[in-house]
Amino acid sequence: MNGIPEQGLRGKIAHLLRAPRFWAPVAVASVIFASSQVPGEAIPEQPFYGFDKVVHGCFYTALCLCICAAPGVRRWKERPFAMAFLAALSTALFGALDELHQSFVPDRSPSFDDWAVDASMGLLFSCVALLAALRARRSPRG
Repeated sequence: MNGIPEQGLRGKIAHLLRAPRFWAPVAVASVIFASSQVPGEAIPEQPFYGFDKVVHGCFYTALCLCICAAPGVRRWKERPFAMAFLAALSTALFGALDELHQSFVPDRSPSFDDWAVDASMGLLFSCVALLAALRARRSPRG
């Protein structure tokens, strides 16, 4: 139908599911989700004001970098702007879903500020990946 034989598509999906780069963003997203499950009363006091934003920044930087690595170098060279857009969008959407999820956890609430940090890290590091991909495209060795 779409030009890909069914066996070929199955083989590509099976190959993708075996690739560690596919599972890295899943693992980071799972850690974020598990951290969001902790009730508010069980969270220790912050060592300084804004510490939660630093934590969000670290988690969502890791998530975005893993999302950026998942498609592989070839796809980044072929379609760098699309890959950067998808990485930033995926990170921001997961951040929004995480904030929504927190609204169902006792003593937790969604925060626009937390989501803004999440989305900002996605945008920042997808732009870094985009610049690296564009530079690699121009490189004579690339």
